[in-house]
Amino acid sequence: MTDIEAAPFRDRDGDEIEGTRINADGTVTLFLDKKVRVMSEEVAELKFRRFTPQDLIKLDRVKGANAQNIELLRLLANVPSSAIENLDAADFTAAVRVSSGFTTKSRTVGEG
Repeated sequence: MTDIEAAPFRDRDGDEIEGTRINADGTVTLFLDKKVRVMSEEVAELKFRRFTPQDLIKLDRVKGANAQNIELLRLLANVPSSAIENLDAADFTAAVRVSSGFTTKSRTVGEG
């Protein structure tokens, strides 16, 4: 795993998400336990942007909670659905926690 220099991210319950970093632009990097293929490249991290209500509207077209999570993560990371679908279960769970953390104001360890 890559060294994490900045503050870790927190989920919506305020719990630190191990293996994350908040970037200066407000995105969050998740360092994966297992690499995943994105297009023709194996990647060891995914970078998620904050979501908007427009992203949530797109989820209305998707049926099923897991399918909605996959679609939201795909949108936020700007990767194909297959990349999210092939994440290790622990990485997928961490990614879902990252997306939930975008719904609160205080996101870094030591804040709020």
